[in-house]
Amino acid sequence: MIIKIYFIFIISIIYVKNDNEIFDKYAKVWNSYSFVQENIKNFIKFINEKNYLNKNVTIMDFGCGTGILGINLINNVKKVIFLDSSKEMIKQVQIGLKKKDVLNYEIIEGEINEYKGDKIDLILVTNVLNYIDDINNVINKFSNILKKGGKVLVVDLIETSEDISNTHNGFKPENVVKLFENNGFNNVKYENFYDLNIWKSYKQFIVIAEL
Repeated sequence: MIIKIYFIFIISIIYVKNDNEIFDKYAKVWNSYSFVQENIKNFIKFINEKNYLNKNVTIMDFGCGTGILGINLINNVKKVIFLDSSKEMIKQVQIGLKKKDVLNYEIIEGEINEYKGDKIDLILVTNVLNYIDDINNVINKFSNILKKGGKVLVVDLIETSEDISNTHNGFKPENVVKLFENNGFNNVKYENFYDLNIWKSYKQFIVIAEL
């Protein structure tokens, strides 16, 4: 059943021009997909192994979707900023936070330009770049809102010939590294990440960039 639903989701990505319409439609069931849960689990494992989190750290879950990543990290950090342009996804963030009964968060329904708060220590970006037209502009905004020494972690799909979204078909990791370097980031590197298993296996990478 999950495979059937995801096949319909893939078809929607190809034929629906507004990505927000897609994610609004699937917001209520998004966390039920095993590939979503597995990907977040592996990302959290990576973050914990690198010891990036403590009670003094403020993180942004950029393009947070349902907030599944940030909500699972919220008890380990000072604050989580959830940012997404999908109204229905943001509703799911609010529902998830109520269940957590926490106060150390901020929710932004909109774009990165709308964040006006304090500088951030860590920005987490999980399979979001595919839906962004001007990635260079977003990375430039990251450099403006990060503290000196702050980091961005980006997980995304390695370039494929398949239609993944209306915007990009994955990326060559070295090209993403170059975008960060061109926007003032240092010690930028990438690693192979866990394969994303949906109805087939997709190769992923993770970029680590320090300001």
